[in-house]
Amino acid sequence: MIKDEQIRILINAELKEANKKFPLFNSLHEGQSVLKEEIDETDDEFEDIKDLYRELWTATKENDLYGALEISHTILKRAEHVIRESIQVAAMAKKIIISERERMDSTYEELKKENESDRNEPADHAGK
Repeated sequence: MIKDEQIRILINAELKEANKKFPLFNSLHEGQSVLKEEIDETDDEFEDIKDLYRELWTATKENDLYGALEISHTILKRAEHVIRESIQVAAMAKKIIISERERMDSTYEELKKENESDRNEPADHAGK
């Protein structure tokens, strides 16, 4: 059985390749949109597998061995596509997490600097 660590290696490799082409997301909305696109692609591939399975069942009932083998081969290829798409879904979900954490850390650092700056400025003693 494939171990979780093996899956994480594939996800991280996909994320690394995606980041070479496109930087971190500029907003949560952008990340959500990209993730939805990947989910839709995965769903389309899986729907094709379900349709092919119905064809396989028909071929099986008709004792069409060659048809069943051809359909099974196509299901195998489609399943490989689903795996690739699923890895892309996971990579984009991870990219959302990384993008938002970086944005949160950046915001925190900005607020921290502003707070330090406010403490270092002399108080306004107008009227004295």
